[in-house]
Amino acid sequence: MDSQVGVFGVEWYMREDYDRSRAMFIDGDALPRSYEEWKQQVELLRERLVSQGILVVQAYINPDVFPDWYVANGCQPDARGRDMFAASVARRVMVEQGHLRD
Repeated sequence: MDSQVGVFGVEWYMREDYDRSRAMFIDGDALPRSYEEWKQQVELLRERLVSQGILVVQAYINPDVFPDWYVANGCQPDARGRDMFAASVARRVMVEQGHLRD
C-alpha cells in the first residue's frame, strides 16, 4: 500500500493582518489588493488541490513573526520566501503527523 501523502503548504493570512503583511512584502503589489480577493483565490486553489487528494496546510504568516523567520532562513520577504515558509510549515505538519521523519 502506498502510504505517501501529497501535501501543499499555502500561505495564509488573518483578515486583520492582510494589509500589513502585504505592505511588508517587496512584491506585495503582486498580491490581491483586498483580503476578500485573496481569500476567494486561495479557496479556489485549496478546493482544486483537495479534489486531487492533496492535503492543504495553511501556513499562517504573522507579520510580527515572519520577518524574523525570513532573515533566519536567508530569504527575502517575497513570493519565494513565502513559498519556502509555507513548505516548511507543511513539512513540520507532516513530521508531526508521522508521515515524514525529521
